[in-house]
Amino acid sequence: MRSFYLKGFIGLSAAILFSTAALSQLTVDFDMTPDQMAQNLVGEGVEIFNVQVTSADSAYGYYYSVGTEIGNSEGILLTTGNASNAIGPNDESGLPEIDDAGNCVNCDDYDNMFAGSELLTTANGGLTTWDACTFEFDIVPQGDSLNFAFVFASEEYLEWVGSSFNDVFGFFISGPGVGTDVNIALIPGTSTPVAINSVNHIDNTEYFYDNQDPLGQGVQYDGFTQGINAEVGGLTACETYHLKLIIADGSDRIYDSGVFISRIESNPVTILSTTAGGIDYMIEGCNDGIVTFESSFTPTSDLDVV
Repeated sequence: MRSFYLKGFIGLSAAILFSTAALSQLTVDFDMTPDQMAQNLVGEGVEIFNVQVTSADSAYGYYYSVGTEIGNSEGILLTTGNASNAIGPNDESGLPEIDDAGNCVNCDDYDNMFAGSELLTTANGGLTTWDACTFEFDIVPQGDSLNFAFVFASEEYLEWVGSSFNDVFGFFISGPGVGTDVNIALIPGTSTPVAINSVNHIDNTEYFYDNQDPLGQGVQYDGFTQGINAEVGGLTACETYHLKLIIADGSDRIYDSGVFISRIESNPVTILSTTAGGIDYMIEGCNDGIVTFESSFTPTSDLDVV
């Protein structure tokens, strides 16, 4: 009887694990145009236009995550290789593979074979970059801030933490009151950019997910960040800003990384009005009116009502 119970338990456990894996799914759509992808990023209180992409077509796409290790989300996926390689399970120790002599195996199948990013090279102390993928556009916020969630993932976790072989990324904003190419992909509450050497199994561990223990079913990358939003305040409402989303291999082309970017939102102000006595309209000099301004976020600076 105990033997039967044990077999049944093992069978049930296997079924549960199989069902969980089946429900965990990451898909990448390569058929959308860059403009369609950008418009799908439009959240509350923002307008996006003038979309430009500098990368191989295979290096980026629009992703859908259902029940995977990165959570339920959708948005743009930018990679240093082929975006389809982000799809799990995590059954490779690293992509692309390296042979015993230290040479890259089938790099042409995995790297996007584009040049590096001068901006990322400069932002990372002269680090040589390769295989850059840049997605940029103009954006107009209705409020004084922008906010969006992202997940940075890499095959360089955990082996290359603490080394100079670190893939890099950044979200650079330019415009009124901000300056030029200011990186807003920062560890919360700090001015430290998110990177393999700043968020990992040793440092800022609360923002890191080890996808090797246990092996991830939905995502191929060995590790990634979690619970971090890119945020910037002090913007001028209804002015045009430029946002560059960039990722690149660092120091060499070996091992790929990706960044998952979700919906971008601002803090629009909603105007509500009521009148005393329940009258549907205001009569000059006869009844009071109440105008209420509501915002989904706390403004970072005073707002002028003109």
